[in-house]
Amino acid sequence: MGYNIVHPFKRLFILMNDQSSESKIISGGSIRAMVNRGLRFCLLLITLQAMTLQAVQYDENVLQIFSKIAPRLVLLSSKKSEVTEQIDLCVVHEKADAYVAERFGRMIKDNASGGTIDTLIRSVEIEEVHLCAPSQLLFFFNTSAANIQNALDQLSKSAPITVAYDSKLLGFGIDVSLFFGRSVTPYIDIARLKKKQITFDEVMLRVSKIYVEPKL
Repeated sequence: MGYNIVHPFKRLFILMNDQSSESKIISGGSIRAMVNRGLRFCLLLITLQAMTLQAVQYDENVLQIFSKIAPRLVLLSSKKSEVTEQIDLCVVHEKADAYVAERFGRMIKDNASGGTIDTLIRSVEIEEVHLCAPSQLLFFFNTSAANIQNALDQLSKSAPITVAYDSKLLGFGIDVSLFFGRSVTPYIDIARLKKKQITFDEVMLRVSKIYVEPKL
């Protein structure tokens, strides 16, 4: 007595073509074509999964926290002296993060509405970071340390406060991020800020965690 063993890629072929019976499977001579088609289907699933992961890599609650503290970082620092009519913030992102960057800008606007000082939000791609020259603070979405260094080289004269979503970028040109422990607190690289001659109010320092560069 024999058994009708169906190759798994043949089953995939059936599902992709909405066949109702295994009797419609084409003969073994075309299995290579079916395998190739199955592999393409698997690659499509992997691509869709990667796109989904990218779309959710930024936590909504974390973005809300950043949107509330970003303007305050300017007002509680020596950069406040540069503020005349409005706080100038620049949201720097790679092309893939354009949508979330725009949404983040709206969060800042919504949270700042009703305040005594207006907030100007610039949203620029990393390649156009020179447009952030007038800003007192730069917020970086995820990017490489090399991109951040290149951005800071272009903005060395204005020396804005730099904030990053990813705290791993502290030590690579970023001044402030967030630390997640028992509570969420600002994570500040005091040594770097001193080099830029930027100081924070004592109130800000008391509620913050101080970043210490790891020893090699």
